[in-house]
Amino acid sequence: MKKSISTLLGLMLFLLFSINISAQSADEELDQVELMKQFIGTWKCEIGNDTILYQKVEPLGKGAHISWEWRGSGNVYNTAKSIMGFSDQGEIIMSHLWQNGTMSSDIGRFVSKNKMMMERFPPGSIHANALWELTFTDTDHTWVLYGRGSEITWDALWTNEWKMLKVKD
Repeated sequence: MKKSISTLLGLMLFLLFSINISAQSADEELDQVELMKQFIGTWKCEIGNDTILYQKVEPLGKGAHISWEWRGSGNVYNTAKSIMGFSDQGEIIMSHLWQNGTMSSDIGRFVSKNKMMMERFPPGSIHANALWELTFTDTDHTWVLYGRGSEITWDALWTNEWKMLKVKD
């Protein structure tokens, strides 16, 4: 009889703790569609002494269309077009068409309300060669790019950082 009561009590405690654990994980899922709206607007970033990068992000359904323009000494010297959308798994995919005709993709997701992590996939590769870390505020977003190290490790061979300031909504 004591063994039955102990077993029953142990089972009840197990169920009590199991219910609490499983209930929390569903509530913490981030709304990737809503968070992606932080990209919307026109942004600029000063690169070096005389180069400015402009990024114009316009909504397109649940995704976005992006125009990039690099200007130096008052002239446009590079452009790119991108689209952002979602995979069936809820990942954000940003595909880029560069001025020279090549394409690359970034795939990732928001890991918090103001931080996004994405892997960069160069043209024709199934292996990421860089990792993006994007941090958002109301007035800017900072892009940090970590170049992948040798032997397919994430030891950073190089790092670049851009602070995109909001020009207008």
